[in-house]
Amino acid sequence: MHRIFYLTFIIALSFAIFFSSCKKDPLLIDNHIDTTITGNDPPPYNGISELQIKLYINKLYVDLIGRQPSSLELSIQFDFLKTNHLSISSRENVVSQLLNTTDFYNRLFDITSADMTNGIDSVDIADATTQFYYFIYFDSLNGLSQNLPYYYAELLRLNAISSCKTELKNNTINLREFYRRFVDNYFYDQVNMGTENFVIGSFDDLYLRTPTASELQNASAMVDGASTTLFDQSGTNKGDYEIIIVNSPEFTEGFIRKCYIQFLLRNPTSGEMGLETQTLNVSLDWKTLIKKLVSTDEYAGF
Repeated sequence: MHRIFYLTFIIALSFAIFFSSCKKDPLLIDNHIDTTITGNDPPPYNGISELQIKLYINKLYVDLIGRQPSSLELSIQFDFLKTNHLSISSRENVVSQLLNTTDFYNRLFDITSADMTNGIDSVDIADATTQFYYFIYFDSLNGLSQNLPYYYAELLRLNAISSCKTELKNNTINLREFYRRFVDNYFYDQVNMGTENFVIGSFDDLYLRTPTASELQNASAMVDGASTTLFDQSGTNKGDYEIIIVNSPEFTEGFIRKCYIQFLLRNPTSGEMGLETQTLNVSLDWKTLIKKLVSTDEYAGF
């Protein structure tokens, strides 16, 4: 009888152990069911994070219009790029918006001014204009007329440099004339005093190189009023020299180098230079060049 009770107990205990071993540990259930890790979203578009996209937008605004985007602008552009999967066409759309603003042309003026005229601005131009009007008034009051043509010529040049960014935006002038005006003004003459300094400065600013000995000789002679040639073009004065240097093929090469250095922090390869020069020499579509560069993965850091 005792053996029957003993066997019954053993069998019951075995069943209890078996079924209890089939149940999951409550700790395992808590740790593995419906568990969500926050703040660990997978990066979109082949590993490009949302932070990288926002940094790209911020970089565009700073480089092209000289300021950071507002929170609303950042949100709108981010949503647009994300919705369009960061396609090149969507990037170019964002860039085109910025290139058509007045702020872009103000930024271009400021950068060019910093490179070529020690950073003159509208206040400097206004002060110089007032100064020459005073000279005209004073000389006229005292019957002195010999310097009046010079004063009036300087006023015309000051007005030309003042209006160049607006006229470039309105397509009244082209890029060549924009840069010619930066070479042809009172402030540039002060920075590059003397004929040789003027020639060397203009080569460096427009072509990013120094002139050869023969180029320096011929250009200096032309600026000083002699009849000579430069880049197979004849000229007899400073005005002729300015027109020749902004219409030479080297002008477009210099501008391409400026853009690559500014936006990609490097010089173009020979292949890139050949392709861009061919396009720019035909159409002078300089804004398309900028749009192309700042829409690349290289610029964006993607």
